[in-house]
Amino acid sequence: MTLPKLNPNSPTLKDGEVRLLKRKRSSVWQVVFVMDGRQVRVSTKKRILQDAKDAARDIYLNCRFRQKNGLPVISKRFADVAALCRATVKQQLGNGVGKKSFRFHD
Repeated sequence: MTLPKLNPNSPTLKDGEVRLLKRKRSSVWQVVFVMDGRQVRVSTKKRILQDAKDAARDIYLNCRFRQKNGLPVISKRFADVAALCRATVKQQLGNGVGKKSFRFHD
């Protein structure tokens, strides 16, 4: 997936992989990038461009860390959170540290 066409003057980071933009009628910058084939768009909550660039860099690196560690990058879906919890509990049970009442019957 590629990022949508934006103004060529849009500020970018990471060789264009991460872009900053402002929506109409908004005074804060948003960061936009693609991760796991999905477009991620998050508010930096910053009005000053340099502050927004710093926030965008932090947001992007946090998402990369989550991706590398098998965590949902940005998800509000219950199914994603439930799958992560299920995997964590299975791992704990496999290591002998989880509660036996949490055993799964697959």
